[in-house]
Amino acid sequence: MKPRRDKMKITSILLHNDAVSPFIPETVEMNRMELIRMLNDYKMVYLKPNRGVKGKGIMKVAKLPNTKRMPFLYKYNQLRKTTVRRFPTFPAMFKVIHHHAINKRYLIQQGIPLLRYNNKITDLRIMVQKNLVDTWEITGIMVKVAVPNRIVTHSFYGAKLITLKQLLQPHTYDNNAAWIREQIRDITYNIAQEVEVHYPSYRDLGIDLGIDTSLQPWILEVNFRSPDLSIFRKFNKKMYRKMVLYRRKNLRLISSRTFQDEINNPENVT
Repeated sequence: MKPRRDKMKITSILLHNDAVSPFIPETVEMNRMELIRMLNDYKMVYLKPNRGVKGKGIMKVAKLPNTKRMPFLYKYNQLRKTTVRRFPTFPAMFKVIHHHAINKRYLIQQGIPLLRYNNKITDLRIMVQKNLVDTWEITGIMVKVAVPNRIVTHSFYGAKLITLKQLLQPHTYDNNAAWIREQIRDITYNIAQEVEVHYPSYRDLGIDLGIDTSLQPWILEVNFRSPDLSIFRKFNKKMYRKMVLYRRKNLRLISSRTFQDEINNPENVT
């Protein structure tokens, strides 16, 4: 069975991989008590729809230190703007959160103090695909820089695209940058191999990684249902052409396997 963009399902699978789990922010199903606990533990968290796309419906919630009058900060990502509000109490804020999350399955994810570029938050999009000899290959890495006042970095909201070198240059020296790149590479391949064990038909993944202010990578999200390639067309056409080539090959392979399975197991065809 396929997970159908089920973020919690994929997180649970990756948590069982010892090489991957240290890089996963704490993520739990949202309820009132868990939100209180995680705000006390981390001071800032993200609330994400379990099956959301393009950053729709994401909320950022913080408990501000040394602030008595309006200590709770709430930001809600919408199509045309980010709504920002302050609240004097947790119950007042949770009433608004509940209104947006009603009848939806939301997750709470530990907030990560992401590395900034020109004072704007960033994260990485990494494409890893099965190549022409059927092994995993990283076909593209880029950094998305959020527009001012946005809490998400999705290109849908106008994010700027830069290279990993541009992001790291002000924060690292050569050896340190090489070590971070190697970590990112290892995390990516470990994710791909673990997903393949459970879902062998997924042959290209779009992985969102964040790098925090102490230069540790974090796995923010794994996109596994034909992740969007068009963003790479704007960033690097050579990368994009290779991705399209691999995707077409993988789609043909999956189609032929499905057809063969239907011939061999006609009772499974509905």
